[in-house]
Amino acid sequence: MDISCKPKFVDPFQYIVPILNRFQQYEVTSSCLLKGKMGNTAFVPSFCLFGEDMNKNQRAFELSGMKFPVLAKPLVAHGKHGAAHDVSSNHVIFYKLDFWNLSFWLTFRHLETGSTK
Repeated sequence: MDISCKPKFVDPFQYIVPILNRFQQYEVTSSCLLKGKMGNTAFVPSFCLFGEDMNKNQRAFELSGMKFPVLAKPLVAHGKHGAAHDVSSNHVIFYKLDFWNLSFWLTFRHLETGSTK
């Protein structure tokens, strides 16, 4: 019997969709931690969305409390091809001036090192 044409979903599709967007992944994980649902067993670094409006981007960055360096990743977090799996589309940003060299619709997250938490 060929089952390749009959996909089975363990989770309802409405719960899968949010994890296809990297920003929504961070928000869902962070809200679970804030509500104590995960028993504070995971760490979610500061994060924000980087869109087309540079003023909003700067404000979101400041409100998130992030410090440099930050990791910029494509918003799309799925697919076998394209930006989701292209390591060259990930950027480490060390200074605010580097924002101007990026394409839009990225997620920023604080780049944690082994010595920080």
